[in-house]
Amino acid sequence: MRTLTLVTTLTLYRNHGPIGAFAGADAPMLFTAIDMELYLQAARERKTGMSSVNKVTLLGRLGADPEIRYTQSGQPVGSLRIATSENWNDRDGNRQERTEWHNITVWGKQAETCGQYLAKGRQVYIEGRLQSREYTDRDNIQRRAWEVVANKVVFIGGRQN
Repeated sequence: MRTLTLVTTLTLYRNHGPIGAFAGADAPMLFTAIDMELYLQAARERKTGMSSVNKVTLLGRLGADPEIRYTQSGQPVGSLRIATSENWNDRDGNRQERTEWHNITVWGKQAETCGQYLAKGRQVYIEGRLQSREYTDRDNIQRRAWEVVANKVVFIGGRQN
């Protein structure tokens, strides 16, 4: 079994090695480390009969300090709000920006660590899965909320970022 070490971008050829399933052309394909990880995860899941991937990767800034609370059994749970931004030039050449807000849930020791070291404005890298939950609002209307349940949180930069 070969192990690939990915630093930034990896070029693979379609008909050589593990990428042969994509196509027969000799044109190179560029993969980032995350792309390769998703490809390998999907390949493992095909072997086990699973046919889907639920993985979210975010790099953004906290919009507020983390909120840490505890379940009745004492399990720590943290709530983070992460902003990600997209910039582009429109047809007229004007600079445009769109910001998306993401609700993140973190459990266990990782939640406590987030509460201790993260603060509003801090850049953070999140890996997790997308999950929905239903609730009834104040007006007694059924609603559905989407959130990312994090399994990996990486603090980017220093405390005074």
